[in-house]
Amino acid sequence: MILIIRRMIVAVAIAVSAICFHTLNLATPVDGKKTNKSCIYCHTKYGSEELTEAGKYYRDKGTLDGYTKRQTSFLLPDS
Repeated sequence: MILIIRRMIVAVAIAVSAICFHTLNLATPVDGKKTNKSCIYCHTKYGSEELTEAGKYYRDKGTLDGYTKRQTSFLLPDS
């Protein structure tokens, strides 16, 4: 009986670990090679989980194909 309980605990622990690690969608060097972009193209800084607009696009679509960088202007309009 104790052996069955131990096996069940191990099986549940493995299942929970698999689910947790599967949901962690972390970028890898493979993603960098796939996109030919550096880390900071999709992340705000090295080692950060915060994403740029490109990173959010890649997270949602799984590719950067079709992504166009928005132009932002920091110049104040003439008065």
